[in-house]
Amino acid sequence: MRRLKDGREFYVFPGGRAKTKESFEAAVKRVIKEEFNIEIKIETFLFREENKGKTEFYFLVRDFEGEPLISGEERQVINENNQFCLEWKSLKNLEELPNLLPQRAANRITKELKKAAALVL
Repeated sequence: MRRLKDGREFYVFPGGRAKTKESFEAAVKRVIKEEFNIEIKIETFLFREENKGKTEFYFLVRDFEGEPLISGEERQVINENNQFCLEWKSLKNLEELPNLLPQRAANRITKELKKAAALVL
């Protein structure tokens, strides 16, 4: 998701927090439905990453149903200084995205993709 906030432009991976007794897979499906109005199909768990004292879980999603639009909490806080822009990007082009955050997760995905590509050759 491309963000425009307080004069800064950056990209982030969508996500949120799990509720009590909710699996991480169920949480990511719920959050994406709440924030983007789409139903996702998780292909696989990728990795976990520590970021600012919190553990984040990354999943690969290749398929979804519905019409993507900003909804939920994000929709309520949009203003001229805080914008959320849904943009689909290829995993192959992550290195080309300026200011993809968190950087450690972006680097890890890029590294894993290069390893996978080397195995195919």
